[in-house]
Amino acid sequence: MKGNWGKIIPLLMLILLTLPMSGCAKVVSANPVAQFTGDEAFGELKTLRREVQLLNLINGLELTQEQMEFILEKAKEAQALREEHLSQNQEEINQTIEILTELKEALMQGENIPEELKQRFREIEGQNREKQREYEEQINGIAEEIKGILEDHQLYALKEYVPCVIPPETGTRIGQAKGSTPGEQLLWRMRRMPYSRFQEFKERIAEKMLEKLKRHLPPGSQLDEEAEKERLVKLLEEAYTLSDVDFNLKKDELLEEIMKPYELPKPPDSLLRKIRIHLLDPHIIPLLEEKLGK
Repeated sequence: MKGNWGKIIPLLMLILLTLPMSGCAKVVSANPVAQFTGDEAFGELKTLRREVQLLNLINGLELTQEQMEFILEKAKEAQALREEHLSQNQEEINQTIEILTELKEALMQGENIPEELKQRFREIEGQNREKQREYEEQINGIAEEIKGILEDHQLYALKEYVPCVIPPETGTRIGQAKGSTPGEQLLWRMRRMPYSRFQEFKERIAEKMLEKLKRHLPPGSQLDEEAEKERLVKLLEEAYTLSDVDFNLKKDELLEEIMKPYELPKPPDSLLRKIRIHLLDPHIIPLLEEKLGK
């Protein structure tokens, strides 16, 4: 839903991220750091950066020992599942490589792709999709288990987490500051209006929103524009009268309510996605083992 605000409210945003180098204390290690070159250096840099990002997340979530042990167990389970998935699909992978090689050769010669080759490709792609679907369901099940043992404040922190090496000094302490969506920016600007000005312009704001939103109605839909305008005005009034704290907590819910009647693709559970990407990352296994003294 949030991604569609970029189409609904044309805004240009430029985000400049810099990493200041001055003022940083020089770290002196008792042990000399190993020297790397070429691809080896790039690989080491990538791994270390990822490990630091994950440690920021682990520390920022303030996980209990029991939670860390559970996540470690599930991360190992997910890794075993990945390896099994790759092993079981090796035959299909080799077949796909063979078919794609034949496709490439035909195209390089400027030939039409034979129907038999097209059919083989469709069949192997169908098999790959089905196995991938089964794998995704299993991984999502593991992510759901982790979601179930996290506290509400941890889930909120995870939802807001953006990977970083140095956490910001203010705001969330476990990730890079996250930019607001165009929809949030619209509501924030409206909330900064003086009360009298908001009362004067709230219906006009709702009318402008309605004009944009109508473009996203399902084909053939009928909309009672007066009733919809009234609904939007009520939601704008609710957004305006909330305290800053309550607005921060409810803004996503308000935006979803505004978009409810319109056909917009619903994103997958963002928390499950975050858990899969971060807490089931294979790099987290040795980090948790070290923290737990295993």
